Amino acid sequence: MKSRDGFEVVRELLREEVNRREALRILGWSGVALAGAAPLGLPSLAHAQTPKPGGTIKIGSWSNIDTLDAHNTTSIVACSIHNNIYNGLLRITSPDGKSVDFKPDLAREWEIQGDRVHVFRLHKGVTFHNGDPCTAAEVKWNLERVKDKAQSPIHAWKLELLEAIETPDPHTLKLHFTKPYPFLRVAFTGST
Repeated sequence: MKSRDGFEVVRELLREEVNRREALRILGWSGVALAGAAPLGLPSLAHAQTPKPGGTIKIGSWSNIDTLDAHNTTSIVACSIHNNIYNGLLRITSPDGKSVDFKPDLAREWEIQGDRVHVFRLHKGVTFHNGDPCTAAEVKWNLERVKDKAQSPIHAWKLELLEAIETPDPHTLKLHFTKPYPFLRVAFTGST
């Protein structure tokens, strides 16, 4: 007997006329096969467990991470881990692998007013791991920390042109710069 693929069998069945009795027999055996498979069951969805604080996370990496402080490292290993732990105001994407695009992350939208004021509107309902809300005040604190060369000597240069930060409401940041700053979108992607 020669071996046949499934398509050949289907084509052969389609060429032949099937009478009513043969069609009922095929349907009957199909029902028996389905009923026989029922006791096997399908995997059920796992129910979410209540998270437990504490514990250890193990990460495979080619090198040790130098710090979990995203404001004080340039290590590629650390940055790759930070970008999986922390969010930036924006995120950078490359849809086609050639061009670069900026998408909202913690900021739901942003605009440039004039050429020196950048306004970021934050998503509502974003929380830290402990449940505290992430508001414009927390983002302002982080930006001031990065700008302070004593606290963040590695990344302070990114905000040298930042003159003032306003938080007109809990979900809005207005950043005033001394001159136009086209690099800002890049500076606000990822964890730094």
